[in-house]
Amino acid sequence: MGSAVAIAVARELSERGLSVPRCVFVSGRQAPHRPFAEWSMRGLSDSQVLDALQRHYGGLPAEALANPELIEMMLPVLRADFALLESFPATCPGPLPLPIVAIGGAEDPWAGAERLQTWQMYSTMPLRSHHLPGGHFYLDDRLDDVLSIVRAECRGMQTAGAASPQA
Repeated sequence: MGSAVAIAVARELSERGLSVPRCVFVSGRQAPHRPFAEWSMRGLSDSQVLDALQRHYGGLPAEALANPELIEMMLPVLRADFALLESFPATCPGPLPLPIVAIGGAEDPWAGAERLQTWQMYSTMPLRSHHLPGGHFYLDDRLDDVLSIVRAECRGMQTAGAASPQA
C-alpha cells in the first residue's frame, strides 16, 4: 500500500506544480495500475482472508495471529487497503521526472523482476531494482540490507547531482 500512496503523492505534487521527491522507493509490489487479478478480499469471511493472506503472502506473524484483538483491529484496515488498491486506475497516468528504486523479496511472487519492472512506466529515468532473500515480508529479516540499499541509492543521487551543473 505504501508504494501506491508514495507514487500518488509524487503525482499530486507534480500536478500542482510543486517539487516532487528526489526519489521514490517502492517495495514488495508491482505498480498500482496493475490489478491483483490473482485474488481479492471482496466477499471473503475473516477466516478466509487470513487463509488467503497465508497462501499469497506467507501470512501474518504468529504473534499477531495469537492475538484475536489485534486481528480484529487489523482486518478492517487490510480490507480497506485492498479495496483502495483494487480501485486504482487500470492505466499508468504517465511518467514523472524522478528516479524510482524498487525492492522486493526474491521469493515473493508479488514482487518478481517482471512485476517490479512495471514501475518503469512511472519514471522518465531508468528503474533501479533490488531483490533480497525472502518472501513478501523480507523486510522483517532484511532491514539492514534495505537501509544499505537506501543509503547507497541516496549517495548515488548526491554524486550524480554534484556532477550535474543543474543540480
